[in-house]
Amino acid sequence: MQESLYIAASGGMIQQRKMETLANNLANVSTSGFKKDSLVFKEILPGLNPNLDFESSKQALQEPRYSNRSVSYAGLTDFATHYSQGGLTATQNPLDLALEGDGFFKVGTEEGPRYTRKGNFHLDENNRIVSASGLPLLSPKDQEIVVPSNGGTITIDPQGTVTVGDAVQAITVGKLDVVHFGDKSQLKKDGESLFRQVAGDPPEKAPASTTIRQGFVESSNVNLVQEMTTMIQTIRTFEAMQKLIQTIDDLNGQSINSIARVA
Repeated sequence: MQESLYIAASGGMIQQRKMETLANNLANVSTSGFKKDSLVFKEILPGLNPNLDFESSKQALQEPRYSNRSVSYAGLTDFATHYSQGGLTATQNPLDLALEGDGFFKVGTEEGPRYTRKGNFHLDENNRIVSASGLPLLSPKDQEIVVPSNGGTITIDPQGTVTVGDAVQAITVGKLDVVHFGDKSQLKKDGESLFRQVAGDPPEKAPASTTIRQGFVESSNVNLVQEMTTMIQTIRTFEAMQKLIQTIDDLNGQSINSIARVA
């Protein structure tokens, strides 16, 4: 009976974490460049190291000290970020940039480079092109992009070359570094739609098929209807787990009373 209680409790806790993740996705449905998350689960067998994979766990269960070899629980492995393309929204702001295709803009922080698809950029007091939170856009050589104060119109072509001037005369002031990660599991979210690399080789140059759209921003890839539907399903599952726990508790109480009467 206790095993049933643990199974229901683990299921309920997983649904609670799932609701928290869905709530965060919904809170960022209007955040430029936001990438939604989901939870990754695995099956955990009782009495075993939760870091074992399922096949190793099954072999370990052949040992006689495990009384019930058919019981398993739900465990949380990690968060999975979905990197699908968000829609592009026209803003007509020349420093709003959107990536169409696989890749990330590189920005500088005191802790090292960070990567983002949030393209709401502007000029700071030093005429640097910076993110909404003030982080400078970087070139492939990790140089900041500085625009002359009297240079004229800022143009950023699909490959990231930044020029300033007019139709008669324009100067190149830098090139944006757009990078690509073959294995995105190397990335972890770092707030403000930023990602940091936690493992692996340095990123590569983004593929030629990736282009920059000036005057656009990439919307969040959260589908509001889909997330709301999943939230409703998750709430119902959580409520079912709660009812199951209550039922098991009631049965335990009845069993205790029956034993007491017999005694």
